[in-house]
Amino acid sequence: MNHFFKAIAIAVTCAIPAQAADLVGVPKVDNGDSFVIDREKVRLFGVNAPNKRQYCPDASGGVFDCGAKSAAYLKRVTRKEEVSCDVVEPGDADTLALVRCTLKGKDLGARVVGAGYGQARLAESTDYATIQKEAFFAENGLWAFGYVALETIENPIPAGAGCDIKGNLSKTGRLYHTTSSRWYGRTNIRPEFGERWFCSEREATRAGWRAPNG
Repeated sequence: MNHFFKAIAIAVTCAIPAQAADLVGVPKVDNGDSFVIDREKVRLFGVNAPNKRQYCPDASGGVFDCGAKSAAYLKRVTRKEEVSCDVVEPGDADTLALVRCTLKGKDLGARVVGAGYGQARLAESTDYATIQKEAFFAENGLWAFGYVALETIENPIPAGAGCDIKGNLSKTGRLYHTTSSRWYGRTNIRPEFGERWFCSEREATRAGWRAPNG
């Protein structure tokens, strides 16, 4: 190749830009795994963090505001920092877009899970499974509170089949709701954060849960 054509080839190669991220900006944090970036609300792919106002059990038998702690961590690490995200799955009217993001060149999902303020969402990806295990044994972040009991990870009691009592965690403690409770329809159960189903009120009370007042 003569020098003229070689120079053109080099110029063309240099003119091809690196593939840009789908979304770039300073995120406005909603929960510990979701935020608004570039005017679009998204969730970190492969990460599962507590929702706002989500309470979790602690090692002493009480509860703590794990949702607020998780969101506070993500706000702290992304404060005034630009994040670059690639869309893994686009969202629709009912679901958020799922994204992989980097902060200062490092995987943001791995950072959240490694710090112990989110779990690996294994149904989506096993990329963070080892990181979660290391965070658990190091008692990082929420793990320091002993916030997930082994029985709730296994979630042995599914909804239905007569086991329709909802064991919900709130700022007032561990409450159970029967189908006649006025809060029953508005109560969602998240076993991965310590909530569970019961088959009878006796079972719930023996496990340390109580009926709500009123």
